[in-house]
Amino acid sequence: MLLEFAAMYSAEQLKLSCLQFIGLNMAALLEARSLDVLSDDVLKDLSVFYRKMIPAMDRRVITPYQEGPDISHLEVEDGDVFLKEEINMEQSCL
Repeated sequence: MLLEFAAMYSAEQLKLSCLQFIGLNMAALLEARSLDVLSDDVLKDLSVFYRKMIPAMDRRVITPYQEGPDISHLEVEDGDVFLKEEINMEQSCL
């Protein structure tokens, strides 16, 4: 990943640009497991940057998570929740 090379060669402006891009696209990159290739030091830098970029996330730490659910699993769960809510609403209207 480009961020890893920027950190390795101390290309600070490139590193900052990569961190900004990743911060803005965090959900998609995590889902695609694109950050799995980053070293622990770079993940630490990314965590610090992300917490500064989004103050509400100041207690979160980005760590490698090998067994997380993929988006299709989450969509099924969300669909079940919404379906149950619709059924409950329909029954209460009757």
